[in-house]
Amino acid sequence: MEEVALPAFLVTFALFLVYILSLIVRTRAPSSATSKPTYGPKFYPIIGAAPSLSPNSHRLPEYLTELIQESPTGTVFIHCPFGTKLIVTANPSNVEHILKTRFEAYPRGPILYSTFHDVLGDGIFNADGEAWKLQRKIASHEFSTRSLRKFAETVIGDHVSDRLLPLLTSAAAGGTVLDLQDGLARFGFDNICRIAFGAGPVSDDLSLSTSEFTMAFTVVGKILSERIAAVSPLVWKIKRALEIGFEKQLQNALRTIDDFTRNLIREKKQNPVTTPENLDLLSRFMNVDGADDGFAKDMVISFVIAGMYTTSAALTWFFWQVSRHRHVEEEIVKEISSVEGEALGFDEVKEMNYLHAALCESMRFYPPVPFDIKYAAEDDVLPDGTPVPKGASVMYHPYAMGRTKSLWGEDWEEFRPERWLRRDGADGKWRFVPEDPYRYPVFQAGPRICLGKHLAFIQMKTVAAAVLTRFRVVPLSTDFQPVMRVPRSASSKPTYGPKSYPIIGAAPSLSPNSHRLPEYFTELIQESPTGTVFIHCPFGSKLIVTANPSNVEHILKTRFEAYPLGPILYSTFHDVLGDGIFNADGEAWKLQRKIASHEFSTRSLRKFAETVIGDHVSSRLLPLLTSAAAGGTILDLQDGLARFGFDNICRIAFGAGPVSDDLSLSTSEFTMAFTVVGKILSERIAAVSPLVWKIKRALGIGFEKQLRDALRTIDDFTRNLIREKKQNPVTTPEDLDLLSRFMNVDGADDGFAKDMVISFVIAGMYTTSAALTWFFWLVSRHRHVEEEIVKEISSVEGEALGFDEVKEMNYLHAALCESMRFYPPVPADIKYAAEDDVLPDGTPVPKGASVMYHPYAMGRTKSLWGEDWEEFRPERWLRRDGADGKWRFLPVDPYRYPVFQAGPRICLGKDLAFIQMKTVAATVLSRFRVVPLSPDFQPVMRWNLTIKMEGGFPVKVEERKT
Repeated sequence: MEEVALPAFLVTFALFLVYILSLIVRTRAPSSATSKPTYGPKFYPIIGAAPSLSPNSHRLPEYLTELIQESPTGTVFIHCPFGTKLIVTANPSNVEHILKTRFEAYPRGPILYSTFHDVLGDGIFNADGEAWKLQRKIASHEFSTRSLRKFAETVIGDHVSDRLLPLLTSAAAGGTVLDLQDGLARFGFDNICRIAFGAGPVSDDLSLSTSEFTMAFTVVGKILSERIAAVSPLVWKIKRALEIGFEKQLQNALRTIDDFTRNLIREKKQNPVTTPENLDLLSRFMNVDGADDGFAKDMVISFVIAGMYTTSAALTWFFWQVSRHRHVEEEIVKEISSVEGEALGFDEVKEMNYLHAALCESMRFYPPVPFDIKYAAEDDVLPDGTPVPKGASVMYHPYAMGRTKSLWGEDWEEFRPERWLRRDGADGKWRFVPEDPYRYPVFQAGPRICLGKHLAFIQMKTVAAAVLTRFRVVPLSTDFQPVMRVPRSASSKPTYGPKSYPIIGAAPSLSPNSHRLPEYFTELIQESPTGTVFIHCPFGSKLIVTANPSNVEHILKTRFEAYPLGPILYSTFHDVLGDGIFNADGEAWKLQRKIASHEFSTRSLRKFAETVIGDHVSSRLLPLLTSAAAGGTILDLQDGLARFGFDNICRIAFGAGPVSDDLSLSTSEFTMAFTVVGKILSERIAAVSPLVWKIKRALGIGFEKQLRDALRTIDDFTRNLIREKKQNPVTTPEDLDLLSRFMNVDGADDGFAKDMVISFVIAGMYTTSAALTWFFWLVSRHRHVEEEIVKEISSVEGEALGFDEVKEMNYLHAALCESMRFYPPVPADIKYAAEDDVLPDGTPVPKGASVMYHPYAMGRTKSLWGEDWEEFRPERWLRRDGADGKWRFLPVDPYRYPVFQAGPRICLGKDLAFIQMKTVAATVLSRFRVVPLSPDFQPVMRWNLTIKMEGGFPVKVEERKT
């Protein structure tokens, strides 16, 4: 089953983890209500009902619903640890009592006030008493104005047409897999920011860092959940005072939001908006008589927090429900088509009663906020007789209420919008019949009923109508069954991982699989509900392995600064890479990235690389294959491609080569030096502890002695070459190798140039050759793919296969991508957690943990690639062009396919790598057939720095018949 995570912001108001929250709220028994509670889980002295609550902490909405369904009154009385009490109800009479009849007796209370105060201040959603009444009066007036409705309608319409529809159109045209929940969440956030601030969509506003502002709100939601989940408020208050852990992140995030809001207030004062239809919420609250900047800020932030993901969550579940009930979808589309005109404004969507009913029915099953909690300010008794002690937490539960047979009838389990409708006798059209708000408190009820309810329905109905009139939303898997999840705190138990033991961690599981880690991690990931695995390694170290694209984007882009290379990998690679680009973090990395990005974007480097690749193919690779074909000899294609790849990158990097043919330097000495480097870096990575190889290095023994000798060889060669290039500099841009380019950087010394160029040699020496090895094996097993590639090659005019020719080979490009989906040259990459964090799927990340994203496992994930993920099918990357019938390549989200990394560190050599791979593949397959020595040859994968075939790839090469 797939997981659909409820965004942290929604649960900020509802996710009160019962077992933990109850530790906070101290209560005493009421004097007026001493009767025994009607129903509740078994409890014990001191620990209360913890034995029942703790195992269900990850599924509270469902667990509490089960308890409520068993209760005769629809109310549950829970004795929590240390004498605290929690009353949970799905009884409409009780809900009306709490939200209306005895409204003053059930405020938010002091604990929630202090928890949210840093974020919401004294804003409307964190206020009680007279302060709340004043703000409610002001906000009620603004939300009742026609001008605000018109402003919101315009914003929603613009965002649908400019942002949401292009996203869906692109996905439909490309046949790509789309995370609709994520897309709707982004849309919803931009939408509420535009309505609230008038500045937006914020995530497209280049005057403010997208990641900084968006991430600030993401951090706020997550850390408010952390506060709620704390054993005691004292925990987060101490952390806040010391500015450590999550509390430090929160203060930074709040500073970002505060700076942005105050700057915006200052700007609005200088350039006030005067047209009512253009007034955002911030401007409206600034115009309130007697209101200061703090009042306006607290009010608007409250509405952003409340609305940023509520409607998007409701829409996500709605589209899933509709996809499972096609008759409902047909009825909605029929209703939409009956509306005149293309524009779907307020007046048009207002008339869509069936759509309105379908949304209400969806929220009956999946209310965006599944429950809400109040504080008992005094002793009381609920209408069903349940005693309420002063200080208790009292929860009403819309999620459970929507699943109560006594409220919705025998057919409560059916998704049936018609239960909300009646046919109009006059014209036979559907007429919407609203329910008692205390039976359906999805938008709260009573004095605190949601002010934004009507705007929410405008947004939801506009989005639903715009989408369903143009598209069908089809879950990737026909049996897709989402699992509802709420965010977990960083202190909660990880979702999934192998069994661990004190001191040795998961070593008993890891050790037997050390020779096949990519496959083993893939097996674990495929069993994990979230696509993420938490591994307790020996001596207390932690490893998180993920194949979840949302997590990958979080690591590589959203929270890029929080996941550097880190000190362990830095020390591991420093002897080889120095402070080069692939071993640098922070400002050093940014500088080198800027320099390297410029060089790799030049036409002259591409031309130089194209020439080198062409020369090497014609003068080295083709003669090797021609000789093997003529003699019928057995060839280890993996070894041949590796030598070719190494000579290629050396020529591009050093301009001296092919190095292995350069008689001024011993071939075996230089080539062997890099081979040794690769092997020993792998040895270091595989060591139980860095201390092992550091001791060997200090003593100059074993592999470490070999590494020192190899590095001396590489260093001598590079420094001699630098000296030679200084004496005889290359001046023609098209002849400049990488070393010459980095030597020409202003202010760069010899060490900088050496570290940079060695980094690129290490990164590229075996990656493309590894990719090509697996590609030729897969193509040899799928002859129809080979025939399609050869057909495409033969359609290219001319014999020379340069950049312009191979660029047009889309089927070949797709076949290479499909091959790397199964066998990415680098199957996994590791980052270091520089601070505590929580991944989007709820996995906690402790500071200092290693965090691995896993392209090898991602390529084998059904939820990402569909039911046919096991098939080698290049066509999944292609679509036929309607004009000429040719294949058109459709790239996928780089966070779903991070073979070349993604985000700020995305591979700079990606385009050059494809030039090389496509040139080699096209040249070889146009002339030869690659035939594995054994028809049933099944390679065994081994992971060094790249993945290789154990024992090589023995083949025979046959001349292709014309």
